[in-house]
Amino acid sequence: TGRSFQHTSAYILGATKKQYPTILMMRGIDLEYNDALAVNRGEISRKRIREIAKYIGDSFDLQASCKPRNKPVRHYMMTFPSSDAPLLKDNNHLCKIVKEYMDRIGICGTQYLVVRHSSTDNPHVHIVFNPVNDNAKVISESKQFSKNEKLCKYITAKYGLTFSNPRRYRAKNLKRLSGPDRNK
Repeated sequence: TGRSFQHTSAYILGATKKQYPTILMMRGIDLEYNDALAVNRGEISRKRIREIAKYIGDSFDLQASCKPRNKPVRHYMMTFPSSDAPLLKDNNHLCKIVKEYMDRIGICGTQYLVVRHSSTDNPHVHIVFNPVNDNAKVISESKQFSKNEKLCKYITAKYGLTFSNPRRYRAKNLKRLSGPDRNK
């Protein structure tokens, strides 16, 4: 969750880092086609990305204002093991996987932005969506953790992706932590 659609949009569009992500899908967002193409081609300045993020944030904020919430932003990230990179090179195939995930988890009938990052070896996408749908109703997030776990296992099996080893993943990332986070 987050407080600002503008800040989250700027982050996933690469305004804060030297990377050029790819906008895969969007719905209900005020973004011109030429701007989306420029973002995808990497032909745009950081300043312009921040301006685009403001437009996107304003679009999200307008719909979210129907049911004001303390933290209106919903931001999910789908990360795949690097061994799945060859299977996920095709953006259309990746969109199919992400769209099925979103439909089954309940992210439908609302605004969303799906962006692919290629800054790491692991293919990953960011999904930013509005928890207030087009009918001004809040999208239910009850039992989200257990639904998400089952759904990820289903999608991994259906599309022949690699099941991750959580112990290996934790051990690998433990090296990156420091101080209280490492002790925890």
